[in-house]
Amino acid sequence: MKLNYLQRFLASGEAHLTSPALIQSSATCRIFFWYYFYALYKTEFIYVYFDSGHQTACTEIFRLEGDHEKSWRRAEVVIGRIQNRFKVRIVGRRESTIAAIDLDDISFENCYIQGRVEDF
Repeated sequence: MKLNYLQRFLASGEAHLTSPALIQSSATCRIFFWYYFYALYKTEFIYVYFDSGHQTACTEIFRLEGDHEKSWRRAEVVIGRIQNRFKVRIVGRRESTIAAIDLDDISFENCYIQGRVEDF
């Protein structure tokens, strides 16, 4: 996922990435990803949350806001035990033309990923 624009006059924007539906994760379920996050404002962010489809609000499990230097870093997000079907969503938002938010090598560990599950 890369939050970038070809038109330089667009300063702000938001990108969303959603996982396939997951079923009953184990207690040690985690997601790993590499991120590059250079921001000018504290309102620029990367959020990770899960959506079980049973609640009106999603549950936030990871948050980065503001500047985190101009370098690639690895994030580990503990999802933990979820007994229902759910999806993991990652949202990135930038508000300046020189800000950069990039994600790479997203992987799940100890999470059961179903090949074909009805979306909710």
